Amino acid sequence: MALGPLTAEQEDAIWAQTWRVEGLMAQPLTGWLLHSIGLWADRRAYSERLVKALGVTSKTWEVGLPRRFRKRQQVFENLASYIHQSQSEMMPECAERRARAMERGARALADYPTLPPCNLFHLTLGIAGGGRLEALAVALDNVSTATVHGVVQRNELPAAVVKVAENAASVLPQMLQPQPDLDPGLDALLLLMAQMDHDLTAPMMANEGKIGSLIRLLIDAPGEPKRKRVQHRLLDIYYALAFAAAGRELPERLPTVRELEDALLGGPPESGGQSLVVRWRNGTKALREEDVQSMIAHVGQATGKDLSWTFRRLYAAAQVWGRIEEHGAGAVGIAGRRYIQWWNALCNQGRASTMWVQPYWSLFSAPA
Repeated sequence: MALGPLTAEQEDAIWAQTWRVEGLMAQPLTGWLLHSIGLWADRRAYSERLVKALGVTSKTWEVGLPRRFRKRQQVFENLASYIHQSQSEMMPECAERRARAMERGARALADYPTLPPCNLFHLTLGIAGGGRLEALAVALDNVSTATVHGVVQRNELPAAVVKVAENAASVLPQMLQPQPDLDPGLDALLLLMAQMDHDLTAPMMANEGKIGSLIRLLIDAPGEPKRKRVQHRLLDIYYALAFAAAGRELPERLPTVRELEDALLGGPPESGGQSLVVRWRNGTKALREEDVQSMIAHVGQATGKDLSWTFRRLYAAAQVWGRIEEHGAGAVGIAGRRYIQWWNALCNQGRASTMWVQPYWSLFSAPA
């Protein structure tokens, strides 16, 4: 899967691989979104969770979801209920936006039961920030719907994504051009991440007229002699956030493995085995959603601060960059430049772009 435009068949294949059932029609534009979500949990944990969510047996899960329409519809109704319950427990602040996303999906299924409900952008990143992020997600879902019904053709999608930014986020016309060589679904995902980045960092800024980017720090700058995986960068950001939550001044160097273990995990493994931090940083072990949950719990106990909002959103962004990294440094450079274009274009809410002032952040060599 390259960064170029995906075909409808390729998006269908991503959906089939993720849900382990053939014959699903994918929501247009969501190939990269679903592709990155597939990194959140290992295959066994992901399967166990879905078996519980879908209300099927493990044997049914192994051979694929039911083929009969009514049974499959019941399975996805079970999934919707499970998502609603679990996300309400994890992110209660998103409950109203999530409810709106679920209602949109239910209406779409009622009107066109054999077509995808086209609410995935709204149901995922659309609930993870403010009103403008939700509006962008809904508008992108509407583009998907128009594509399903043949109103928008797939070769028109790059321009449609830019038009969404102009209409839903007041990006000035002609400020950004469509990128026909980039998958429009990935372009849409970068747009949503850029707005989520704004919503995430705005409360951290001491000056209300300025805005900095945290997600940009996940991206390796082009030409760096020693590259770092996105998991490595994410852990260094988590360390800084945990350090600040404890009321301490950020150091002027990046943390050691032991410092990361102490700040995020409460110390090295009691077994004396190889450090999880080492394995996460060198890529031999994936950083999963449950690992981040453990870090959130430890930092909360150690500092009395709840960093779940920030940690979870940075984790979601890191999964996207992890998938892009799989295509090499050139792909990271292409996507990174487009991300920064979107982020700069969204600096139209009364805030001007600024760099983080603490010396710690300058050690990340993020792209300009």
